[in-house]
Amino acid sequence: MTLADGSMPVSTFSEAVKSGFKKYAKIGGRANRVEYWMWWLFVLIATAFVGIGWLMLPVLIIPTLCITARRLHDVGKSGWWLLVGIIPIANLYILYLLLQRGESGDNRYGISPSV
Repeated sequence: MTLADGSMPVSTFSEAVKSGFKKYAKIGGRANRVEYWMWWLFVLIATAFVGIGWLMLPVLIIPTLCITARRLHDVGKSGWWLLVGIIPIANLYILYLLLQRGESGDNRYGISPSV
């Protein structure tokens, strides 16, 4: 199965990392749960276990925000919902959305990235 942008659905750690950097500043489209959480695993590993991991944060912040917006698109929400995260208690709702299964089939943000 090929997605509209010509890429394949992400289902492994290495594919998620490659996809994260390939779509470095791309907000449009959708990201499935595997892609999103594997990217976060990579971010945690890159910043925690690399001796100077905090230097990685400026490089990783843009793709992390973009993949989070794409993940919100997968559950049918706008990427602007990230701004709700400014309110501390609202982060629980954002986390709830990020844990949800994506909408089946196409939605207004693109075709389903599910595998």
